[in-house]
This record gives sequence, C-alpha cells and structure tokens, in this order.
Amino acid sequence: MLAVSADTIVDWETGRTAMPVDVRATISRASGALTRMLNIVRPERLPQVIRRRVDILDGQSALDWILLGRIDEVANRYEVAFA
Repeated sequence: MLAVSADTIVDWETGRTAMPVDVRATISRASGALTRMLNIVRPERLPQVIRRRVDILDGQSALDWILLGRIDEVANRYEVAFA
C-alpha cells in the first residue's frame, strides 16, 4: 500500500530516516478505516473478509482496493452495506 521496501519501513521504525508527511497521512487514514472495519467485522474474520470478492466492491476484494489506496472507500461501502 505504501509502495516502499521493507528496509525503508525498518528505517522509519528505528528513526534512521524520517517518515514523509504523505506516508504519515496514508497510515492515519488506513488506521481510521481499519477501526471502522473492526466495528463491522470480528477481528479474527477480517483476513477472510478482505480477501473475498464481493458485489459491494464491484466484484473485487477489499484487499484489491486497499492495495490501490482505496481503503477509505472499502470502509465506507462496508458501513453502508451493514448499516
């Protein structure tokens, strides 16, 4: 989702390099969307749910959308579908 290497993430986590502001914003949005999804889906079921192709995501999986940076849209559609 962030399109960076594992080494880059390690550098950020250890403080070797600063995390770019846009990456922080992406992580913040993803965290918020994950929280919203966990209000709908039990945590132990989430891995199965995001891999399943569903009509509410135009026949694609949530994981497909998440990898395209559309995690907010995934949470929105699930909230509407389960409201």
